[in-house]
Amino acid sequence: MENNNLVRFLLTFFLGFIGSFIIIVTGIVDDIKPIPAKIKFLFQIVAASVVAFYGEILLHDLSAFGFNINFGNFSYVITILFIVGIINCINLIDGLDGLAGSTVLCYFASFVALVLMFLETGIVGGNAIMNEEIK
Repeated sequence: MENNNLVRFLLTFFLGFIGSFIIIVTGIVDDIKPIPAKIKFLFQIVAASVVAFYGEILLHDLSAFGFNINFGNFSYVITILFIVGIINCINLIDGLDGLAGSTVLCYFASFVALVLMFLETGIVGGNAIMNEEIK
């Protein structure tokens, strides 16, 4: 069971990496020889589809301010639109020199800090629960 979870995690990570690789290659080719916006948009949708359909990284629901919206069967479409929207937001920020890099760096630094904080909380909380069960 534990081995199956590891394989699933690595597959999801790899497919997310493939989606990122599609975006990176599209950007490099666009820098060398400009690509029309429609073609770039198509590659963005393909990359987001790889992540959503094959990597199964989906936005199933949204909860904020006491409201909960369940996307149901539309979770694939919502996930693809979200990923393409984020890609284009970063592209718009990239119009100013160096701003996109520092913005993304701040985003990922805060994301890593949150993951480490929750990981530590989960480890401490899980350890406390296990110790309580042993007593």
